[in-house]
Amino acid sequence: MRVLWARLRGFLLARKLDRELDRQIQSHVALIAEDLERRGMTPKEARREALKDFGNVCQVREEYRERRGLPFIEVLFQDLRFSVRTLLRKPAFSITALVILALSIGLNTAVFSVVHGVLLRGLPYRDPDRLMTLWQTNPREGGARDEVAMANFLDWKERQRTFDNLAVIEPFSHELIGYGEPESIRSWIVSQGFFEVMGTPPLLGRWFTAEDYRATPQEDYAPGGAGVVILSYGLWQRRFGGDPEVIGKALPLRGRPMTVVGVMPPEFQYPMHRELWSPRLAQKQDRDNRASTYLQVVGRLKHGVRIDQARDDMRRIAADLEREHPRTNHGSTVLVAPIADYMTGEVRPALWILFGAATILLLAGCANVGGLVLARGVERGHELAVRGAIGASSRRLIRQLMTETGLLAVCGGTAGVVVAYWAISLLRSLPSSQVPRIEYVHVSGPVLAFSFVLSAATAFACGLLPAIRMVRAGHTEALKSSGRSLLLAPARQRGRRVLVAAQIAIAMVLLAGASLLTRSLVTLLSVDPGFRPGRLISLEAHVYALARTPQDRVAYFRQTLENLSHTPGVIAAAAVSALPFLENAIDI
Repeated sequence: MRVLWARLRGFLLARKLDRELDRQIQSHVALIAEDLERRGMTPKEARREALKDFGNVCQVREEYRERRGLPFIEVLFQDLRFSVRTLLRKPAFSITALVILALSIGLNTAVFSVVHGVLLRGLPYRDPDRLMTLWQTNPREGGARDEVAMANFLDWKERQRTFDNLAVIEPFSHELIGYGEPESIRSWIVSQGFFEVMGTPPLLGRWFTAEDYRATPQEDYAPGGAGVVILSYGLWQRRFGGDPEVIGKALPLRGRPMTVVGVMPPEFQYPMHRELWSPRLAQKQDRDNRASTYLQVVGRLKHGVRIDQARDDMRRIAADLEREHPRTNHGSTVLVAPIADYMTGEVRPALWILFGAATILLLAGCANVGGLVLARGVERGHELAVRGAIGASSRRLIRQLMTETGLLAVCGGTAGVVVAYWAISLLRSLPSSQVPRIEYVHVSGPVLAFSFVLSAATAFACGLLPAIRMVRAGHTEALKSSGRSLLLAPARQRGRRVLVAAQIAIAMVLLAGASLLTRSLVTLLSVDPGFRPGRLISLEAHVYALARTPQDRVAYFRQTLENLSHTPGVIAAAAVSALPFLENAIDI
C-alpha cells in the first residue's frame, strides 16, 4: 500500500517532482564541476567532465519517473494526446471512420436493446420458469395451438398432479359510461387463483379473494360476484391520472357500480392488450361446454416438477377425456409450454435473424474502417520508420496505433449510443401487438455494457491487422521507398486484398438479405385482399350487457345497422364477428 500510494503521489505531482529532480541533478552536477575546478580545470571543462561523470541525464529522468509514478497511465495519456493531434490533422479520415463506426455500433446496440428487452430480460412474475401456458391441440388436424373449452379446463384442474394451481382467463369487455368520456375497455375475467398463479403483487390494493367469487352460478356472463375490478397501470394512469384514492371507488361498468380493489404494476401485462381484470363466476353450462374453445389457461408447476413430467401428466388426462367424451375430444391432447414461449415465441426467430444481420453489418463496418486505417498507414510509413529507427520497438508502435483506433472506436461508440437512442425511439412507436414487451426496450445498463464491449471489440478488429502490417514493414526499406512503392509492396497488397474481399463478401450477404426482404415486402403489399380498404371504417361493439339473449342481439344489430345506413356519408353498413387479417375475434 505504501508503494502504491507513493506511485500515485508521483503520478499526481509529476510536474512538481520533475522540477525537484531537475534541481537535484543540477545541484549534483554543480558540486562535481566545483570539485573539478578546484583541481585546476576551467569551468567549461569541469562542467563537461561533470556531465560525463554523472551519466545520461535523460535516462536518469526516465528511470526515476518509472520508479516513482504509474508509467502505464502516463504513457497512455501521452498516446491519447498524440492520437488526438493525429486524428485532427486528417479530419476527412476521422469523420468518415466515425460515421461508419457510429452507424454500425448504434444499429447493433439498438437491435441488442430489442433482443434484451424482449427475449433476455426476465419476466416480471415470481419464478417465471415455473409458469406454463396450457392449450388444446389436435395432431390429426395439424397440431395447431387452440384455446380451451371450459369443461375440459375443469377436468384438468381436478385431475392434474403436477401444478400448484391452474387458472383460466376469458376475454371480455366493460363499458365505462357515466365517468367522463364513455369508453369500451377491453378486459379479462379470470378464475379464482389467477393472480396467485402469476405471483406479481399489486401496486395498490389487493388481489381478488375467495369472497369475490362466492355467488350463485349465473346464466349469463356476470363478470363478478361482489362487483369488483382490478385496473392495469396504463388504465389507472390514463383515466384516473395515477390517483391513489381510486382504491375503493365505484365505477359505472356494465350498467352497475363495480368497486376498484387493486392496481397492478406497469410490468404486469398478462395477458396482453387488456386493461382490466374482474372475477369470472361459475356458469351453469360450464360442465357441459366442451365444444367451444375460447379460454386461455395458465399454471404454476410444483417445486421440483419438470416440464416433461407436466406434459406426461396432462397427456394422461387428455387421453382419459378422449375415452370419456369421444364426440368432442377425439384426437385432442394438451400442449404445455413455458409462458415466455407464448409471449415471445413468434418474434424470437425474427429478432435473432435481425441481430445476426446487424452483426454482419458491424463486420462490414470493421472491414471498411480497417481498410481506411491500412490505406492511411501508407502515408505514415516514413513516420513509423523514423520512430522505429530511433529506438521505438514494434510493440510500442503497435500500442500507439491501437490507441488511435481505440480512440476512434470509443468516439464512434459514444455516437453510436446516440444513434441507438434515436432508433429505439422509433422502435418503441411500434404497437405492442407487433413486438411484444416493446415497453421494456430502452438503453439500460446491460445495453450500455454491450455497447462498451462492442466498441472495444471493434477497435481490436479494425486496428490490429493494419497495425501489424504497418509495423512489419522494414524501417530501412520504408525510409528509402516512396509512398507509391510502399503502396505497391506485396505485403501491403495482401492485407488490402484481404480487407477488400471481406468487404465485398459481407456486402453481398447483406445485399442478398435486403433483396429477399424487399421482395417479400413487395409481395405482401401486392396481395389482393379481396376488398378495397381505403374508405372502410370499423368499430367494436360489446353488447352482452345490453342484449342477453340471441334474439335480443340480432335485433340490436339490425337496428344499429339500419341507423348507420341512414348516417350521412355512409354508403353501406355490415356486422362481422372478426375483422379480416386480425388474429383475435372481436367480442360482441
